Amino acid sequence: MCGARVIPVLGVSFAFVVMICLDFCTLPSAVEECPPLWIPWGSSCYRLTGQGASWDEGQACCRDMGAVMAAPFTDEENAFMATTTKNAGLDWLWVGCKFIDRAWRCEGQEVGQAYSNWRPGEPGNKDGGSMPYTDYCAYVIPTSLDWNDSPCTERPKAMCVLRSPAHIRHQGFSRGNAQQQQLNWCLVDHVIREFVTKSASRCASACLKEPGCRSFNIKGTKQEQKLCQLNDAVRADSLEKFQEVSTQCVYYSA
Repeated sequence: MCGARVIPVLGVSFAFVVMICLDFCTLPSAVEECPPLWIPWGSSCYRLTGQGASWDEGQACCRDMGAVMAAPFTDEENAFMATTTKNAGLDWLWVGCKFIDRAWRCEGQEVGQAYSNWRPGEPGNKDGGSMPYTDYCAYVIPTSLDWNDSPCTERPKAMCVLRSPAHIRHQGFSRGNAQQQQLNWCLVDHVIREFVTKSASRCASACLKEPGCRSFNIKGTKQEQKLCQLNDAVRADSLEKFQEVSTQCVYYSA
């Protein structure tokens, strides 16, 4: 059974996190409260599905509970999921990553920027045509922490995750334009990594995970995409590098 739908009420005050931030802030190390039957870890809550199901059924089960199928962002989260699976006596567990449109796509992660921990030589389905199945999904092996891919019709359990409001919002980051509503001022020459994103919240999440990231820019491209630029400084560190740029750009800092 999937279990009843829940509304995540996590014991983290977003307003309090924003209030104590100066140039940079980090999330609390753990949530203070999770719904019944959910396991707290980091800033999120986790729960195994009640029975084995196909990947699509597992995803639907998680969504019925107001959650998503867990796709780990770090080695530590991957290890937590694997250990929890092993302690439950399970041999494998779906990961929230599926091969769609000739690319691996993971819940809550940017295409091409997602965390993975594939076993050497995997995934076997790299181009969509090397295997007789069209739908392949990722799973984790608890004993090795490695990932493999399998037809999505197989039926292991899945792990659902409730991300905290502080994680899925801007995590205390706010617009920092000196020109107020003028949207073409950003911090330049401090970019440590950049990638195409869909939202500022995903860029904020990436900044919190990136060692050395202290602010970020959301910059428009000629292809009408949003480019997330992670910076190793804030405006106050390098005022001469907070400049007007040729395309639409918004600077965020905590």
